[in-house]
Amino acid sequence: MPGPVGWVCLMGPTNLLSPNPKGKGSFFEPICSDIWSEGLDWIRQQNCPVVQFLKADNLSHCPSISLPDGFAPIAEFWDLRWQNQTSPPDAIPQGMRSWTRSEASDCCDIAVQSMAGSLDCPALAHFRSDAMAWESLIQIHGEKSPCWILEWEKSPVGVLLGHLPGSGISDFSPQGSISYFGLIPAVRGQKMGCGFLSDFLAREVPKMGVMTTMVDAGNHPALGAYQKTGFEKIATSQLFFFTP
Repeated sequence: MPGPVGWVCLMGPTNLLSPNPKGKGSFFEPICSDIWSEGLDWIRQQNCPVVQFLKADNLSHCPSISLPDGFAPIAEFWDLRWQNQTSPPDAIPQGMRSWTRSEASDCCDIAVQSMAGSLDCPALAHFRSDAMAWESLIQIHGEKSPCWILEWEKSPVGVLLGHLPGSGISDFSPQGSISYFGLIPAVRGQKMGCGFLSDFLAREVPKMGVMTTMVDAGNHPALGAYQKTGFEKIATSQLFFFTP
């Protein structure tokens, strides 16, 4: 994500609000005759340099969406899922690894360092700054969102942003998620990601708790770390790119 994020949400039955309603009562028909033209015109007025559109594949409960000319596929994302089958141990040998729980707003420095040289969506690198990318995540998830600082030999080397099962809208929800997980460049390539992730899941996720995440399939180091830790693919999405 290149910078501060704006959201536009259409809610229906929107065709009933159209000047020329079709009378079908569909929840997925736009309120205007050409939502793409009007929407992109509005985005141009905001001087937005790039538009991203994430389109989930094979959703049987939603209608197919056709994108207009100009949108090009730039990445495939995988939805991953992990389930804890065991109770957390009484004590996990941490060795030189440790986690410190914090909040998203207090993790900015180490988070931005961990985003340096990101392999996610190379086509967006021209538009993206690491600081603005983290700011976007905070806008989406909130400044108070749980964030864990990863430490190696008592020095911060990475960050994980997410929430645990039972800590979302419903305390009875068995599902949590990882919104961002990254290490600083100095410690990459040493298989630390798997160790930190394994420790986090074993220590923090209750028995039968589920964690989900989304990963750029082209980011092979990140994808490999999740897969080696036991995450499995459950769905795919295509990310499209458009320059107004």
